[in-house]
Amino acid sequence: AESSPAVGHFVLLALFDGIRGCSAALRALGLQPRADYSLEIDTNCRRLIAAKYPGCTQLGDVRKLDDAALHRLVLEHGTSQPWLVVGGSPCQDLSVRRGSGRRGLSGKKSKLFFEFVRVVSTLMSSGVQVAFLLENVASMADEERDTISACLGIEPVDIDAALISACHRRRYYWTNLPVAPVPERAVDVDSLLDPGWRRVPSGKAFRCFVSSVAYQARRGR
Repeated sequence: AESSPAVGHFVLLALFDGIRGCSAALRALGLQPRADYSLEIDTNCRRLIAAKYPGCTQLGDVRKLDDAALHRLVLEHGTSQPWLVVGGSPCQDLSVRRGSGRRGLSGKKSKLFFEFVRVVSTLMSSGVQVAFLLENVASMADEERDTISACLGIEPVDIDAALISACHRRRYYWTNLPVAPVPERAVDVDSLLDPGWRRVPSGKAFRCFVSSVAYQARRGR
């Protein structure tokens, strides 16, 4: 029988939670938070979270989680419990795929990054020990990257998922946790494909998958 993950002595607060990549990683490591909170507005993602993580409390829109609500959560758990705050803030206005029309951190979606800063700052000012991890696209303009770094007080780590997987996905990661170098791992790409299919050229990682074929077709691509 599969063993249950050990309950950790930390509170997880996942912003822009999507399909819970960080929670899946924690689960794979055999860890689960003592308290688990998710902030996500996409309906399908929220259904997935409810089905796969029934112990998670969903808080909805990060913009509606005001400082008073954060202080109430701190009071509920006390300041002795460390918090892990994670998130991949929206990249639509930062990604090079948006072309000359990208508005960077002033864009409607990508400006939500500042909500991450607000949440982390509020928790820290409440006397809570906070570890944070923020992810976003590495194709953003250097000035946008530097703004994020200045807000978080730390430089990003640049990692391409192709180091350990069959697909390129180069991203910046900002964290105040220690980060060890990621050793490259050989991946048999063909073994991950459906029977009868093979990668051409052989062994080469795929380009980053960005959206469904149906979505691309609707956009005329």
